[in-house]
Amino acid sequence: MDVCDSIYGAMLTTARFDTPGPLHHVMIRGIERREIFTDDLDREDFIERLSDLLPETGTQCYAWSFLRQRNRVGARDLLC
Repeated sequence: MDVCDSIYGAMLTTARFDTPGPLHHVMIRGIERREIFTDDLDREDFIERLSDLLPETGTQCYAWSFLRQRNRVGARDLLC
């Protein structure tokens, strides 16, 4: 076990297969627990870009949570 494993609880995983259908739990975290967004306008910009990207990639978004230090999205890729 190396230092990263002991600090972060062995968060490394193997690469996922890009096949249509599985539900993905996407997590975005601020480095060192810092805030991800600088203000509400920054958060709105992220949401707008995400709303443009989802239809372009054929991805359905089922759930989301955009907090100051972490974001989560539950999405299903339909078009791989």
